[in-house]
Amino acid sequence: MSVTYKRIYDLPIPTRTGYNFKNWTMNTQDISSPWTIPDLGNNGDTITLTATWTAIGYTIRFNVNGGSGTLPDMPMTYDQYKTLSNAVKLEPYQTIIATK
Repeated sequence: MSVTYKRIYDLPIPTRTGYNFKNWTMNTQDISSPWTIPDLGNNGDTITLTATWTAIGYTIRFNVNGGSGTLPDMPMTYDQYKTLSNAVKLEPYQTIIATK
C-alpha cells in the first residue's frame, strides 16, 4: 500500500481464527487508528506494521455421562495443549465428547 507522509489513515482490523486482534505495532511501539504516517526521511522507504494478537480463552466442562468420577472444569487457551486427568473411569462403550 502506498501512503503519504503526515496523511491520516484508518488502519484495517484483521481477523485470525482463535485470536482477538489487539493492535498494530511498529518497531515494538503500539499504533492506534486513525494513524498519521511518520516522517521516514526518504521517499520510498518502507514501514512495516505488525499485528498483535491475544489468544481466546475458553473452558472445557466434562460430563461423564454414566461414568464414575469427576473432572473439574479445565480452563484452556486456543492453540495450547493440556493433558486430561485420569480421574474418570469409563466403561468400554463410553467416550468423552467435548462440546463448545
